[in-house]
Amino acid sequence: MDKQNIALIFIIFVAIVGIILIFTLGGSKSGGNGGNGGDGGNGGDGGNGGDGGNGGDGGDGGDVNLTSKMKDQFLNLQNSYRNKASADPLNWSDDLASGAQKWLNYLCEKENCGMRHPGTPEEKNEYLNNDSWGQNLAHYQGESGSPENAVQNWGPVECQNYDPNNPTKGEVGHFTQMVWKDTTEVGCAKATKGNDTLWGCNYNPAGNIIYNGGDSYYVKNVTKPNPCSL
Repeated sequence: MDKQNIALIFIIFVAIVGIILIFTLGGSKSGGNGGNGGDGGNGGDGGNGGDGGNGGDGGDGGDVNLTSKMKDQFLNLQNSYRNKASADPLNWSDDLASGAQKWLNYLCEKENCGMRHPGTPEEKNEYLNNDSWGQNLAHYQGESGSPENAVQNWGPVECQNYDPNNPTKGEVGHFTQMVWKDTTEVGCAKATKGNDTLWGCNYNPAGNIIYNGGDSYYVKNVTKPNPCSL
């Protein structure tokens, strides 16, 4: 083999080695840059701001879970019934609605939507404005119910059991609160968990007041509609 051929072979060999080194180093660098994309993944830490979003859980208490139509139904149906009971119409209160939402959320999150009113002094202070608000609740399982269903149960159903001569006897407290003449504001809400739905309204000032053990406030504040139907 002459010197010219040897030189040609050497040049080809060097070129091949150079090409291999270029691809090897270049691929390694590209991978490294891709690894820096992991730094971009640190933006996921910014996603921890989602924890701040957990503050939204607290916000659940303030954001009322009712459509405008539902609010109108609650207000109009109750005012229509109050008119039958010779009581002035109620005004809608966002504060009362927010308070109702907080309590319903608590019941569904902590007690599987079990229906009860705030009972301890701490609960009454937090959820009923230091026990100055009244409250009506309705529970449905397997079906969601509606504002009309709730008002129907609170008003016409309980109205039939109301005896003006014995106003606190039996299941009549939802009815008497709804038509209580000294009450001026209402705010309502809804919460759901699984197949259970709670509806509730808060009232200001509270009704169902027994004064010095007597029923004089009922005589003043409750007029039984005739008929009891909506």
